[in-house]
Amino acid sequence: MIPGKKIIFVLLFGLALIAGTPSSALEEYIFIGSFGTSGSGDGEFLTPIGIAVDIQGNIYVADTDNHRIQMFDGYGSFIRQWGGEGVADGGFSQPRGVAVDDSGRIYVADTGNNRVQVFAQNGSHLLSFGSYGSGEYGLLQPSGIAVDAAYIYIADTGNNRIQIFTKSGTHIRFLGGSGTSEGRFRYPSGVTVDNMGNLYVMDEINSRIQKFAPDGEYINQWTTGGYGITVSDAGDIYNVDYNARQIKKWNDTGDILAIFGSDHLRFPRGVAVRMVGQTGRTPYVYAVDTGNARIAIFAPRGNPLPPIAGFSHTRLDTTNSVPLSIQFTYTRQELVERAPLSWHWDFGDGATSDVENPRHTYTTPGLYTVSLTVENEEGRSTVTMTDLIRVTPAPELYFVPDKIISVPDKDHSFSLFLRVPEGQVPDDLSGYNLTVTVGTENPFLDLLPIVDLTFPTWAQFNDLSLLPSSTVWCRAIDLNGDSGHGTIHLLDLTIRTSTTGEYILGILDEVDGPVFEVEDKQGNLYRSVVISSEIIVKDRLPFPGGLEGDFPDQRSISPSSNSEPFIQGMHYNDLDGNGRLGFNDVVVYYRNIGPIRDGDHGRILHYDYDANGYIGFNDVVILNGWVG
Repeated sequence: MIPGKKIIFVLLFGLALIAGTPSSALEEYIFIGSFGTSGSGDGEFLTPIGIAVDIQGNIYVADTDNHRIQMFDGYGSFIRQWGGEGVADGGFSQPRGVAVDDSGRIYVADTGNNRVQVFAQNGSHLLSFGSYGSGEYGLLQPSGIAVDAAYIYIADTGNNRIQIFTKSGTHIRFLGGSGTSEGRFRYPSGVTVDNMGNLYVMDEINSRIQKFAPDGEYINQWTTGGYGITVSDAGDIYNVDYNARQIKKWNDTGDILAIFGSDHLRFPRGVAVRMVGQTGRTPYVYAVDTGNARIAIFAPRGNPLPPIAGFSHTRLDTTNSVPLSIQFTYTRQELVERAPLSWHWDFGDGATSDVENPRHTYTTPGLYTVSLTVENEEGRSTVTMTDLIRVTPAPELYFVPDKIISVPDKDHSFSLFLRVPEGQVPDDLSGYNLTVTVGTENPFLDLLPIVDLTFPTWAQFNDLSLLPSSTVWCRAIDLNGDSGHGTIHLLDLTIRTSTTGEYILGILDEVDGPVFEVEDKQGNLYRSVVISSEIIVKDRLPFPGGLEGDFPDQRSISPSSNSEPFIQGMHYNDLDGNGRLGFNDVVVYYRNIGPIRDGDHGRILHYDYDANGYIGFNDVVILNGWVG
């Protein structure tokens, strides 16, 4: 399909009757699609007139007032174009007729230049013949053209005759001449040849189709208005009645078989037919809908048709960040005749699906191309949308610091931040609603309490649940846009390391309740990636030793002095763990007075020998006295 253009599918059909023809005797054709629009770009038309289809199903259109030929695949996707206004080889002046032979050569009635040009399928020029005049090689406003295995047939419109040439451009003979009698013409606009070599001529001003034998002998005629004409492989004749805005189908003796298209066509001029499908051999009728600057496609109702791939997609998340869920929907279900029997999706990230309307979640940032292939007994069709899905990194909720190693009864401060990848929203934070928790893998263990939580100055209408608690719900709103961009400071909290163990500080994602929410001022919700912090609480840390490493666990030993306030089992004084009190214990205490004061070696009360609630030099003096 041409990028940016729409193929429209409906179930309507046009029907007009010739007097005396019962409607029940006519075949019913349905409009199954179109491609093209008015313009001069690729896939656009300006007064298109002629059309032809090759054995591969490629479509060639004489884009008359753009002075060019355009080539499309069987579904209307633009392939190439060539020409341009001019008189040199390869240039055109309002070409009206186009035909293609089994070898892929394209023959163009270059109307304004009074000649025929022949091209290879890639658009390269091969041959030109004919010139203005009425002699053997003379042409005057040639309009229609047809070709078979041996000859080229030209509707030499201005000369009121049919000219016949070899495919190398040698003149053979001509038929007709001006007049109204059998075998004569008045402005013949179209010509076609069947598999037996019989010629059918659209005799426009005489409002009739005339049939001739391969040797040029007149056979019969029947009345109809029209311009373009073609014959199918089955021997049926189709002509365009542009005043009635219809396509008419006849058998080779002139019996009307179908009339259709009036609801969809405006002054059509050209027509081509191709048999499609693997089993049904369904005729596709391509009409040059000149007044609408497009190609309209029709087929008999009830005939099986190959499917057409097409799909839409709907983002199920409010952002493009991972994880991004997309609902894909097959969109070409209008006609029962071309219903698919299978679907195959390729989502571009290595995942596939055979479901008609799948839902897919992208978990890795990137740019993804999506394709759909549909198939039924008549054939298959694939549509690919390049770089369709853009998946961006998710915003991150993270704590600073990301890890601490502590001992019981210490308070530690953490800050929570939202980091938004560059170039992504939220550009302006509206607010957040989330639950901070400190947990372990074992739900039966005691959890660490959050003893304090404070909000930054930008946070207004802030609120939080009761403290202390291992799980704290909190929310805040940014009314004035002061929270900033990129990396946004959300809150500060204090955790007390009350119990030894390994803990995770994170954001709670409730399974049965609302998930955490971060929202911007455009109303978008952002599911952020949470980067948790690790908290390790050890009973006490060993005192650093010399070359042989740390000293072993500390002990409680009765000092030589029984002075209070030493309490057996409540104070650790054998700091080097050698089983006795000595001067080295005093040295170890003195060198580690700061870490002891910070609680790095356990509860402070274990080393607070004077029971004043403070680790100081007096404790060193007391320990030294115990050694004595």
